[in-house]
Amino acid sequence: MDVDIALLWIEHHQQPGTPPLADAGEDQFGYLDFLCTFDGSNTVEMDGDLVNYTWNFTYSEDMIHLYGVNPQFLFQIPGVYLVTLTTTDKDGTDSDTMTVTVAPARANISFQAGWNLLSYWVDTGESPIENVFFEEWDNIESILYYSEVSGWLTYHATAPYWLNTLHTVSNHNGYWVNFYENSDNILTIEGKISRETQIHLNRGWNLVGYPCETAGLADSVLTGTGYDLLMKFDPLKEYNLASMDGMSENMEPGKGYWVHVPADSSYTVSHIFP
Repeated sequence: MDVDIALLWIEHHQQPGTPPLADAGEDQFGYLDFLCTFDGSNTVEMDGDLVNYTWNFTYSEDMIHLYGVNPQFLFQIPGVYLVTLTTTDKDGTDSDTMTVTVAPARANISFQAGWNLLSYWVDTGESPIENVFFEEWDNIESILYYSEVSGWLTYHATAPYWLNTLHTVSNHNGYWVNFYENSDNILTIEGKISRETQIHLNRGWNLVGYPCETAGLADSVLTGTGYDLLMKFDPLKEYNLASMDGMSENMEPGKGYWVHVPADSSYTVSHIFP
């Protein structure tokens, strides 16, 4: 009887085990500079064996290999990426796939024919003006920007290149933009999302943007700046400007603002998703 039990034990333990059942997790979506955390935690291992996790995908013509249950990867190029998870233990291998979709963020900005005081919340860095406004480039007559350091910088469509002084733009700033009468009413600008944007203010008047996708109470946005005057665009007012009450009025995505401060200061805008 003891021999029979021993033979049964040997026969049972010599049978092949079960390979792990790979699970690459849900498909994921993000904007440029998307830090993706992969999730292989739902992979099933019936035998309690040690499992090796390998993630493979093509990125910018290179084959990427990541290892572990929850590796991370920073996607800085838009596209749809097919990711394969291969799980391996002593009994064999299995694989599963998922996709990562990375898209540029798009700011859709409403405007009217004539003058507008605009900004944009997506991050384009300090980019050539024609690259940022290319969608409506042929419908723009002029763009103006002001700071206490540079004074007025200008772009005029009909002016010689050497007379134009505004060559680059960023989402830190507000811009006066004059559109021709035949313009569309939506300007789309593509970029990435910055979780936080620090904006420096010089003593005096500053023409600032609002780099956030969600409106925020002006007093809260400008906390710590000591601002004493705040103005917004109003086409019904003289000079197209109206004073704002920072304690009750919001700063809004797509809008530009005049901010006056008695001393140099700075503030940080944290991006809030709608």
